[in-house]
Amino acid sequence: MARANFIKSANKPIYRNGKQISKVHESGKDKGQQYNIVDKHQPADESDTILINVGESYYWWKFRYGSKIFSKFAPKPSQLTQNPFYSTLYDIQDEIDCLSPDDSIADNLETIKSSIEELRDEQQEKMDNMPESLQGNCDSYNILEERHDALDEWYSELDSIDVEVDESLSEDEQQERYDEILEEIQGTSCGV
Repeated sequence: MARANFIKSANKPIYRNGKQISKVHESGKDKGQQYNIVDKHQPADESDTILINVGESYYWWKFRYGSKIFSKFAPKPSQLTQNPFYSTLYDIQDEIDCLSPDDSIADNLETIKSSIEELRDEQQEKMDNMPESLQGNCDSYNILEERHDALDEWYSELDSIDVEVDESLSEDEQQERYDEILEEIQGTSCGV
């Protein structure tokens, strides 16, 4: 997982694409071999636009063997991993964290449950596609099974939440009920 670094002020402009630059390894086993890097401080061409101006604050993060990624906004947890499972899981958690206590909470919860169900079914499909000799007695299978079970439990927990709000309640009482529902939803999590 990558870690985001916050920079208070850019010293040079950072371009969206950056210029491809060829370099040569000067030491080690690859000595003399050519490799390419992207210099984000130089424009790729005339159409390349500035992403971050001099003096602006920004974040950057990098994965092993990759180039730096720049953003004016703090990255979401899903952007800091290259694992598709955790990326999707973190996106679902972000959706839950961004819910607001209003009358669309029931629809949003259905969308979230559908995403959890989809991710859970992917884990089941991966388990089913493993050779029988590996099913049940290898680390990969056990990890998939643990994920599947945790997602299934999370789905059930969310499914058991009563999202009904009595229309006969006063506006303040309805808002209080939405707040309770939201608190209950946000109190759940996947145990993986």
